[in-house]
Amino acid sequence: METAAGRILEIDEDVLASESATGNRNRAIAFLMLNFGIIDEAVEDTLYQYFAQCSLRVNCNDWR
Repeated sequence: METAAGRILEIDEDVLASESATGNRNRAIAFLMLNFGIIDEAVEDTLYQYFAQCSLRVNCNDWR
């Protein structure tokens, strides 16, 4: 994503904390995906990566 933006991107830690605390629907989907063999057993690691990507600070100019 940094390559696409052309700069180093930062994670908004407040958004990450909020996503992690309230992401129960995403957590349920992840465990359903685990059940069907779509993702591996590192569900919490996968969720952290997803929540972190959702928390990146970007602006309209980053996606040219």
